[in-house]
Amino acid sequence: MVAICGTAVACLGNMTLAYTGMVIFAVGMAALLPVYQGWVLSQIPSHVHPPMNAALCIGGTVSVTIMVWLTGLAVDVNTRLPFAVAVVLMLLVVVRVARVPQRASRSDQPRP
Repeated sequence: MVAICGTAVACLGNMTLAYTGMVIFAVGMAALLPVYQGWVLSQIPSHVHPPMNAALCIGGTVSVTIMVWLTGLAVDVNTRLPFAVAVVLMLLVVVRVARVPQRASRSDQPRP
């Protein structure tokens, strides 16, 4: 949600708001990759952690490269188009995450 707010602020018009919005966006996005990696690694057996961690790092790098390239193409069409697309995609992620049932922690489970 912080990243969505930052993107919205960046679209408000002047350069000061654009820079402020990008800082807010960066703060919102900074923790997502490590959090996602931790979640994925907690779902798989420990002997698979090293190759999965490497695959996640490579995938993250490739996806960032593709996103920068696609953003450049979208800016050529309309300077605000990448921001509008980013807001829509981030909202879809928020909705998806909100719909995923939360796993009970070990302390929440009854003891025999």
